[in-house]
Amino acid sequence: MIDLGHALMAYEDVAESAALLQYFGQKLFYMHFNDNWRLWDDDMTAGSVHTIELFELLYWLDRVHYTGWYALDIFPIEKTDASRYREHQVDPGIARPADKVGRDVIAGVIASGDAMAGSQMLREAWLDKGPLPGTGS
Repeated sequence: MIDLGHALMAYEDVAESAALLQYFGQKLFYMHFNDNWRLWDDDMTAGSVHTIELFELLYWLDRVHYTGWYALDIFPIEKTDASRYREHQVDPGIARPADKVGRDVIAGVIASGDAMAGSQMLREAWLDKGPLPGTGS
């Protein structure tokens, strides 16, 4: 089981944890989603603070063919209908940039180890600033 909120508090790289489990042949059965400011388990909407980390985690869960449980752990303190939190927790749209860029391009950037290329790729994917260099699209 990976508890996203607890992993964030421990300054873990949650996507790396998911990838390492796969690499070492361990079965991940359960993902526990929420977000926080890393000081306390605030149980905030997943991705509300650590959007990039959530995107990276969802990318790697897809890449390792995760088929286990997805659970939400939130505590809606704002003056919002609590049922709306369920609808917006792990929005499938957060992975849309991966579809736009293409998983092969993402894998190439990861393999290159070029942090600036990764940063540029994410900015262009989210901000819709046109084609990525070298992709021809």
